[in-house]
Amino acid sequence: MNKRTLGNKAEDYVCTYLKTKGYKILERNFTIRGGEIDIITQKENTIIFIEVKSLKSEQFIKLEETISYSKKQYLIRSCKIWLNKYKKEETNWRIDFVGVKFTSYDKITSLKYITNAIY
Repeated sequence: MNKRTLGNKAEDYVCTYLKTKGYKILERNFTIRGGEIDIITQKENTIIFIEVKSLKSEQFIKLEETISYSKKQYLIRSCKIWLNKYKKEETNWRIDFVGVKFTSYDKITSLKYITNAIY
């Protein structure tokens, strides 16, 4: 399974997970020049931008350490553009992180959710 296919599988899994937790999926793969937001959701009065990272389980790094400083800056910029596009600048918002680990056979082994991971 290639990296994009694995990423899509992780995002599908995360969307299913989020729906069971009461999140409403607003958009997926919002792309601008220089950035992309994997999943945009809403729960109650908060817009939640979600960065999904998938790793093979044999990789021994902390999932939250996989997002570089420049990636964080692109995410924040992308979120602000999305909020402006939909006239939601005054809405509460945050960026969450979800890490999904796969086995070597592309089976999901774990999900780690970090609220307000990027600020």
